Amino acid sequence: MVDDAHGIGVTGDEGGAPAGNGGVKPELLVVTFGKGFGVSGAAVLCSESVADYLLQFARHLVYSTSMPPAQAQALSASLAVIRSDEGGERREKLAALVQRFRAGVNASRFTLLNAHSAIQPLIVGDNSRALRLAEALRQQGCWATAIRPPTVLSVRRAYA
Repeated sequence: MVDDAHGIGVTGDEGGAPAGNGGVKPELLVVTFGKGFGVSGAAVLCSESVADYLLQFARHLVYSTSMPPAQAQALSASLAVIRSDEGGERREKLAALVQRFRAGVNASRFTLLNAHSAIQPLIVGDNSRALRLAEALRQQGCWATAIRPPTVLSVRRAYA
């Protein structure tokens, strides 16, 4: 199983490769539409037999509301852009920006995790330092959010 909330739409050929899966085709691929696709919702991509099992036994799925037609149309339009030449250009630009960010991080002051998407976690230490760094990055035009416990393990401390 691969949970690909951050890579779908923005990594791989035509935006379809799960981030960091090493070319392995998972039995279950969970994708969200709120990031690379720019709409709400999510999907579980799997074989027909697994889908049938989930429909029978996954109560949250069984009792959830189906996707409205307008959202399905927006998702389809987003997918068309992702698969187009423009989508390829956007992925290339994003990859270049990620590399620029990674090159600019002072490795002696922060721990930059090896991430395969536009989400680039920096372990910076305590919560107040993470908040200050996130604000400083935003002031420089780089969107950053300080992610703190309990969202991240307190062992790793805060991310920016």
